[in-house]
Amino acid sequence: MIFSIHGMDVNNSRTWIMPQLLSRIIRGNPDRRGTVQKLRQMIPVKWRHAIKQRLPFRFRRWLTRYWRVGGYKWETTRAFNLFSDTQGWVRINLKGREALGIVEPGEEYEAFCQQISEGLKTFRDADTGEPFIKDIVRPHQVFEGERLADLPDLIVRWTETPAAMHRAVSSPQFGTIPWPTPGQNPEGRSGNHRSQGMLIAAGKDIKSGTIKDAHILDLAPTILTLLGQPVPAEMEGKPLRL
Repeated sequence: MIFSIHGMDVNNSRTWIMPQLLSRIIRGNPDRRGTVQKLRQMIPVKWRHAIKQRLPFRFRRWLTRYWRVGGYKWETTRAFNLFSDTQGWVRINLKGREALGIVEPGEEYEAFCQQISEGLKTFRDADTGEPFIKDIVRPHQVFEGERLADLPDLIVRWTETPAAMHRAVSSPQFGTIPWPTPGQNPEGRSGNHRSQGMLIAAGKDIKSGTIKDAHILDLAPTILTLLGQPVPAEMEGKPLRL
């Protein structure tokens, strides 16, 4: 058996502009990034990587943490962008859950999530007018379990089009945001992970054909079944009919 838990395709991630998108929707401010952040964006990615590799490991870790979550004024921050390589992740600064939460649970929380979702969907490619957000979901819509509160409050899934095609994105309500590196992705990668993986299997008890409607959770039960071993009750997947 040969399998991959995820696939690869063109890089469609727009996570690099998520902070600016949120800033426009929540505060109506064109750009809340600090001067240091703006200067960083002016330095080519390969230069930044070359410099970072020459720094002590602990300082590199500190820099990574600073670029991703530094600079927030938590007493006034109602929502923030969690770093993600693929989907956009929005976390609400919820009172009683976050250390310095300010958004009230219940009606205020639900209305705020709705406000952000509707605002994000107003943004489109500035030149073509095409949407770049496929959908926005809440964790309970796609996941189950006791740790849902540890996940982002909103998960933004992008359209399949390459992110590098943008010159800018715009909204009739919130204005225009330039793409950091028109024609390419800020991190320099033309491809990125996708949720569709693959499985190739061969053997005397495996039939030829295509497997449909399979899930990564089905891999372990399938392997155990092929080995003639019992499948533990706690496993969520099901043995595939190979």
